[in-house]
Amino acid sequence: MTFDAITYAVARESKPPAGCVLPSFAVDPAILQQGWSHLDGSLISRVQHPDAVSIIGDARFFDSTPTVTETVLTMRDGVKQMYVGKQVAVGDTFVFMPSQNGASSISGLRLWRSTDAGANWAPYDLGAMPVASSFFTVEHLEWFGGNRLLLVIRSYESGGTHYSVVFSNDLGQTWSTPKQLVNVTAGGVSLLSVSADAEMSSSGAGYYYFSFYIGEAPPFSSYIVAFNTATNMAYSFTVNSDGTSDSNCRLLGGRVISAGNSELHFAAYAAGSWTMKKLNFNGTAFSGLITSEIPYSANYVGMSITSVSSGRQYLTSASGNYYLNRGGTTYKLPAGWSGTPQIVHVGLDNTGIRLLTNTLSNPVTGQRFDLTTGLKSSVGGMNAGSIKIGSFYGFANIALSEAIVVDRIPSGDRHFVYPSGGGALVVRTTRCADNFVGGLAYSSDVTRFLSYTTAHINWYNANTGSYKTVNFFPGTTNKLQVNSYVFANDYSNYLQLPYLPGLVCRLK
Repeated sequence: MTFDAITYAVARESKPPAGCVLPSFAVDPAILQQGWSHLDGSLISRVQHPDAVSIIGDARFFDSTPTVTETVLTMRDGVKQMYVGKQVAVGDTFVFMPSQNGASSISGLRLWRSTDAGANWAPYDLGAMPVASSFFTVEHLEWFGGNRLLLVIRSYESGGTHYSVVFSNDLGQTWSTPKQLVNVTAGGVSLLSVSADAEMSSSGAGYYYFSFYIGEAPPFSSYIVAFNTATNMAYSFTVNSDGTSDSNCRLLGGRVISAGNSELHFAAYAAGSWTMKKLNFNGTAFSGLITSEIPYSANYVGMSITSVSSGRQYLTSASGNYYLNRGGTTYKLPAGWSGTPQIVHVGLDNTGIRLLTNTLSNPVTGQRFDLTTGLKSSVGGMNAGSIKIGSFYGFANIALSEAIVVDRIPSGDRHFVYPSGGGALVVRTTRCADNFVGGLAYSSDVTRFLSYTTAHINWYNANTGSYKTVNFFPGTTNKLQVNSYVFANDYSNYLQLPYLPGLVCRLK
């Protein structure tokens, strides 16, 4: 095939967008120096390709002794022991709340907060707990978008078990007066679900919701509690037993239907089966228990009785649409919450799993979904997470696993992965496939790179290339330890191209 001189000249001068991947035979060698690079696994200069980091996003960290910062935590008066609790990271703000025991009954608890990514920590003393106790465990700590944090604390004594809630609307700078959610003087009680109106994550409107399983006297009952942050008041609703079998309930979530009025959907168990129900809540009272128009499915209603997090529905609203996530699958709720939720996306990064960013993306398949527009897209060249470079070391292709890392600046493109079976942590994007992961298990360079390990907080700042882990070490001296890592060796000056022989990519 031949072209006239004018058409050929125009084609040579055209500039496909950065990130465009083409077969090398389709690109005139004369234009490769204009920003195209062969995807041959080589290193390229960050200085010469300043936009490449947003295209291939490839970074590894040096596995040497990190910069270590330790903060000794002084316990509040009356506390004799602290142990692992819950933590959350949002931007540069870290909040850590340890579980705490007293020498005798206490009502004062303390948490710690950092606003400079763990460099410095300041204590914060919560208000008096509703019921004094010797044992307090932190059951739940979660970010609900904006500056909203929700904290649930359990206390127990021989005289009973109590759950209380505390919230913050300024990322932990101040906290509400602790409020009791449920109090059981005999038998057991378990927190099953934590949820909220979808608008809570997007705008702060609506209410928080909790479900409990209470075993005071058979047949056992379940309770739903709504919490109104405007009044710091909690209101309960009993999910009655059928008189024979135990009652049970799991929350799907709620939505605001008018100013001050919300609609809560949940699954209730009675007479040997689950059914979907819904309630109205106006800020002070429940009303109108009827069957929900959403059919029951364990796929989108959490069934765990051992873990609140595994029963949590991440729910949000965007441009008039409602979405929830369950087990890595995102569902779009039907109009008017009447009908069967439809799967729109599978696989989320750790930012998207809260459905607090507009674009969800799967680091393994390259599939993306925009919550605002409802549009799907696919990044070409992804290959289900196999690492082509594995065979370069004489190994079989190795699948990628997702590392749970908090992204300081959430990105739908940026993901944190490591080779299944062990190997270096790598930051990569979905715009190009198969970034080479240095430090595969059993490879010659494995000791050069930082391996991924779970910590109480794993955190990354794309602006500075800093990676941090935060861990709590209880003992005679209680301390928070922050380990800071920098780019490994050449990676502070260079980026690693994917190893995709026969393909070229426009990097600038």
